[in-house]
Amino acid sequence: MTVREVKGAGQGIWSEVWEQILMTDVAFFRRLSVRSLDRIRPAIAHFIDEKEILGHGVEIDDRARLLVAAAACRLTLNIPAETYTRLRCVDVYATLFEDEGDGHRIEGNARLHRVSLAFDRLEAGLRGGSGENVGYHEFAHVLDTSDGLFDGVPPLLVDPSLHRSWTLVLEAELARVRAAVEAGEPTVISRHATASESELFAYATEVFFEAPTSLREAHPALYTLLAKYYAQDPLAAAGRV
Repeated sequence: MTVREVKGAGQGIWSEVWEQILMTDVAFFRRLSVRSLDRIRPAIAHFIDEKEILGHGVEIDDRARLLVAAAACRLTLNIPAETYTRLRCVDVYATLFEDEGDGHRIEGNARLHRVSLAFDRLEAGLRGGSGENVGYHEFAHVLDTSDGLFDGVPPLLVDPSLHRSWTLVLEAELARVRAAVEAGEPTVISRHATASESELFAYATEVFFEAPTSLREAHPALYTLLAKYYAQDPLAAAGRV
């Protein structure tokens, strides 16, 4: 096994086995440029080293740690100041799990210092093609609440000028999605996004990365807002501008 040191904000050790796991099981990882790979490898290594990842009915081996970290670090790839400082622990369940003992089975949950994920759903999302990714959704909630509030407004570290338009765009897009759901019309963003600005941000993040063409066509202002926040443009990266 070849092991090398990776340089960056989260310096650490990187093995060729890790590289192969990500190339095999994470669709977006295979599409990253050399420059992006050089940024995400140390971020993933740092996340694995810093966060406690606990298994519930699933073995937490290197592959499980890598998949969790890859989902988190894709979002912050171009936000170097964001390292999920408030996040302490990720609970990984084999599949759908009960939330707070109320009998309702869910695939993910996020709180201020803790994220819970259904591993089979995370695996499916990272394979790509479904338009959904529970990892992106829950880690978007962590970004949102990194200032202590679940309000759909994460700290705008890359472009603080977005403060002027963020609330206006989110409110308008939330109204559009709610109107479509009430009218029984199909929506690109999950109908569950109508619950709040925070849920809209999380569900829109999923679609932004997993079905960017659909999001830009249906919600161009929201697509542009997220592209500026994440400092990423999935369509440009894929050559479909």
